[in-house]
Amino acid sequence: MVKMWNDDSRLILIEEVRKRRDVWEYKKERYATSEKKKELFAEVADALNASNLATAGIYTEEDVRTQWKNLKDTFKRKLKRRQAEANAGLEDAEPTWRFWHKMQFVKNNFGPDRNRSSSLNK
Repeated sequence: MVKMWNDDSRLILIEEVRKRRDVWEYKKERYATSEKKKELFAEVADALNASNLATAGIYTEEDVRTQWKNLKDTFKRKLKRRQAEANAGLEDAEPTWRFWHKMQFVKNNFGPDRNRSSSLNK
């Protein structure tokens, strides 16, 4: 059965990923290999499945990885838009996206070189 994501499950996902720095911290000495990341995402899936949210179906490592990528990509788009607006001298309005504050821990991972090297680590 396909697992449905909701805000509560996404909040747990964000918190569980935050605890596993090797998933999201891209510093050369910390960034995990593909196998290690797969293992860590499986741990996150286990944590989600152990929560009271796992009532219909189960979360797989692939479900978790895909949802994390969606959250991370959305955060990156919101961050870029905010930076572009600030550079254009527009009012600095904080995004209203509900996960904006919870995702702040990944903010420093988005630099000019990140896109190129992140695709190599997948």
